[in-house]
Amino acid sequence: SERLWDEAMAMARTIAGMRPEGVALTLSHLDHNMDMSRDQALRWAKLSGKWLGVTSNLAEAGRDLMGRKKQEP
Repeated sequence: SERLWDEAMAMARTIAGMRPEGVALTLSHLDHNMDMSRDQALRWAKLSGKWLGVTSNLAEAGRDLMGRKKQEP
């Protein structure tokens, strides 16, 4: 339907605006953790950022997110 298309394109634009390394990390994690125990999946999540060279700064990401929320109507 047209609504589904519009929502899919909105999601695609959101993902396209993200850091490619972070998207790759998320996809890798989702792909690999489906058959893992909870503890294995948590360990994988902790290590996979290092393996893929992705770093995160949660404080900075939170400030960025809150800034964007204030700008949205």
